[in-house]
Amino acid sequence: MIKRLVLATLAGISAISFTACNSSDWQKTKTGLEYRILTDKKEGKGASMSDYVKVNLRIYYSEKGKKDTLLQDVYKMNGNQPIEIPVNVPLSFKSDWPSGLNLLTPGDSVIFRTPVDTILKIAQGQLPPFMKKGGYILYSVVLVSVRNGDAMKQEQEQKSASQQGNDDAAIQEYLNKNNIQATKTESGLYYTIDKEGSGSPLKVGQ
Repeated sequence: MIKRLVLATLAGISAISFTACNSSDWQKTKTGLEYRILTDKKEGKGASMSDYVKVNLRIYYSEKGKKDTLLQDVYKMNGNQPIEIPVNVPLSFKSDWPSGLNLLTPGDSVIFRTPVDTILKIAQGQLPPFMKKGGYILYSVVLVSVRNGDAMKQEQEQKSASQQGNDDAAIQEYLNKNNIQATKTESGLYYTIDKEGSGSPLKVGQ
């Protein structure tokens, strides 16, 4: 994830002032992720590993003695809407920024930071040349809401089942309208044989 987000910022980079990131008041999680809480609402339920969260995300580059640089405004790119991600999203490394999401409750804002030295190991030297060793990638995160993972999974399954029913009805209507005799498999696939082949049926792995 880190590599994908950083490499996507090679265009449209702008410099801004982000003085909150220049503070030395950083804390560290057990995994080594550094963070600084900006707003602590202390309201609502925090996210568990099975949940999904909506966050406003902006990514910056920070170097001592210089103004921080906005690399990617994910919130703006998403139509000024938060993005929704699973709390247990696969991490590029153990102190990847999403590993700190369980520290937050809705309304909280935080800055996570990762050393450029760490990013360089993952990106294999593909970072912009202005990123120097000793610098940091900053992740400005606002936790908007938390959705129960089990409830969300059930909702998605219901939508999927409903969509499958609609799709099946549309296929049958098309087949009837065009007088097509098709065979339906257990998975819901309809097929017709245009020309019979010969030999043994295909097997899994072939």
